[in-house]
Amino acid sequence: MIRINLLPLSQRMPQFSFIRFFTLAGLVAFFLCSAWYGYGTYRLWGLNQEVQKTMSRYELLRPIQSKMLDANALQQQINQKERLLMELTVKRQSQYAALTHLAEIIPPQIWLYEIAVDEQKRFHIKGQASAYAELASFLDQIEKDPLYGSPILVKAERDAVLSIMKFEITVVGEGM
Repeated sequence: MIRINLLPLSQRMPQFSFIRFFTLAGLVAFFLCSAWYGYGTYRLWGLNQEVQKTMSRYELLRPIQSKMLDANALQQQINQKERLLMELTVKRQSQYAALTHLAEIIPPQIWLYEIAVDEQKRFHIKGQASAYAELASFLDQIEKDPLYGSPILVKAERDAVLSIMKFEITVVGEGM
């Protein structure tokens, strides 16, 4: 069937209705905006839930964190004391090291029976030797050694019965 509209153009019904178009477009835009708003609200709610879970976990970890900070502070103090100790030990030799070094340079004909260290870092050595020449070579070795200062022969006497030399030496520990 063919429709013929004989009304003048001003009275004719337009075939395209702008009001319906804008109403329909407005409704679609409203639904899209409300869907977008709903999705954003849902995402915000989900993120708030995650924040609350994270905050509760953080509160559970707070005592561990305080213990960890205390342990770090204690470790820093220990490290500082170790650095100070290392600086001090680099600058000076221990008495044990000085005694072991003394044991290395003693000739086999020399026997020590007393070693004492006083407050001025001096070694008082008492011992015996089979001959005076061996005692003299021992004194030369101590004098040439950079770890010890100049040796002083305090006493040297010959025991006629045992045919040995008893001696006393004072040595300054330079590197200690």
